[in-house]
Amino acid sequence: MKKCPKCNREIESNSVFCEYCGYKVKKPVWPWFIVMGMLSVGIASAILVDNSHKEKVKEETFFQGCSTIENYEEYLKRYPKGRYVEQASDNIQKMRADSIQDADIRHEKEELLAFNNCSSANSCRQYLKDYPDGSHVNAVVAMLERFITDSLQSIQPHSDMEIEDRIHLFIKDYSRLTETSDKQLIHSLVTELYASQVKRYFNAYDIDPKYVAECYERYDEKFLVYGKHSNVRWNTVSYTLTDDMVYLTYIEDYSIDRKDKSKYSIFVLEKHFELNMDFHIVSVYDVQLSKSKK
Repeated sequence: MKKCPKCNREIESNSVFCEYCGYKVKKPVWPWFIVMGMLSVGIASAILVDNSHKEKVKEETFFQGCSTIENYEEYLKRYPKGRYVEQASDNIQKMRADSIQDADIRHEKEELLAFNNCSSANSCRQYLKDYPDGSHVNAVVAMLERFITDSLQSIQPHSDMEIEDRIHLFIKDYSRLTETSDKQLIHSLVTELYASQVKRYFNAYDIDPKYVAECYERYDEKFLVYGKHSNVRWNTVSYTLTDDMVYLTYIEDYSIDRKDKSKYSIFVLEKHFELNMDFHIVSVYDVQLSKSKK
């Protein structure tokens, strides 16, 4: 039941006109608002569901496209509560473990290649520098010692050669060894051949043998030298023989490549040697005749 807005009498709820006064009774509008509201809610829900679905598709597409650690880290950054967070984290850990394993395998291959390339004292020493805990250290050390020994022996001329040939070979090999960039070889040359009993070095002054060896060992580092060159003036070679000694002198043009261009780098040296009859060096010193800059 409802009341007529005009006569205020009760009439049927579904009446269109009042049966007492004939007034047309209008139906209330509020149910349409309810219908419209329900429709709006339904549409909004559908939109939200659709957006949620699109976001899930977008997330899945991004995850499926991940192939590197950086990709998976970016996924975790974008979707910290995503559906694939656990899987992405597991993939990162596995890929890092694989990367470490690959690096170890690559390191082993590079070390083996460096070992196979040990064909000189320099290459052996480079191996020991790059792989101090390598698998082939003992073998490389043995090879290095052999290379050094062979190099040192190379400046000992054969005893059956003529004296002039022996002197020529000695000067040639000594110059070759002293201009090498292999500091350890120079150190061995000094200590094994003459530093233990050297009398004179550097302009004929008496110098402690230990200092001689140390000076050779740190020469390049101390003076920033990265290259040495020598040229013997063969017409200046002279020698004197006694029963047990060879006294040898010659002039050598000696130059060094320095990082500091302001310092002297070109020298003319007068070399003096005392050799025993086996051509082992007993004494050596240089007299500096001149010096200049490049």
